[in-house]
Amino acid sequence: MFGLSKEMLLKRQIMLFLDKQTESVPSQAVTNDVQSVTNQTIRKYLQELQVSIEKLYSSEKMELQINRRSGIELIRRDTNFDALFEEILSQDIIYAVFQKLILSRSFFTKPFCEEQDVSLSKLRRKINNLNHFLNPFGLYVTVGKKVTMNGEESHIRFLFFSFLYFIHRRLTSIPWVNEKKYLDLAEQVCYLLYIEPRCSKVEMIGLWLFVNMQAHKENRLLETLSLQEYFLIEIPRPNFLTSFEDEDWQFFIAVLYATDLIDIDPNIN
Repeated sequence: MFGLSKEMLLKRQIMLFLDKQTESVPSQAVTNDVQSVTNQTIRKYLQELQVSIEKLYSSEKMELQINRRSGIELIRRDTNFDALFEEILSQDIIYAVFQKLILSRSFFTKPFCEEQDVSLSKLRRKINNLNHFLNPFGLYVTVGKKVTMNGEESHIRFLFFSFLYFIHRRLTSIPWVNEKKYLDLAEQVCYLLYIEPRCSKVEMIGLWLFVNMQAHKENRLLETLSLQEYFLIEIPRPNFLTSFEDEDWQFFIAVLYATDLIDIDPNIN
């Protein structure tokens, strides 16, 4: 998924498996669920997960117990995996690639490799994996002197939104985004669309605003979508979204509607 490494995704899968168990299980049971790696590798991943959990959570909130006799047990109380998954997945080099592409759509390859301490050949392999994921969506990333995102603008924006939500869940969890202005605008959107401004919805709408406004900052315009032919919102573009054109507003609302973030009654053809 998103070209992320197998190791990162397997760690996520391991945690979700353990969370379903009602008692301790042997490491072999985890291996049998994952199926694609050896028991020795699973034990290594479990130890790394244990270290991450101890760093991110108090023992009252979450604890991963590893015992040779009794097996593996995950204890979780009144907390979620967001911080853990965020740390695991953001360690992948593909996360750094997405961050650069979201902020600038294109970046020089050599300085990036030096900054990330990664070889050009490894970067090419990682981006090749990413392109396998992107291919069904008509998107692709090229690697030369620069790394560049290519494809229809509407698809690129939704890809970036989906990626950030998959990793962070919340706008305020993204350390390289100044979230305040987007949250303020998100609250205004909530009032405009008669949405109860609950924290989770404000965060999601703010995240979607960030993606769209960052695209405008980079002078990336939407292709002609002709949305009004089949999806018409009888709400004019608000003045406080100064960078939005009417097409952007219709697209912005269409995605909020399609992802069940808002409950409206558009005229749909």
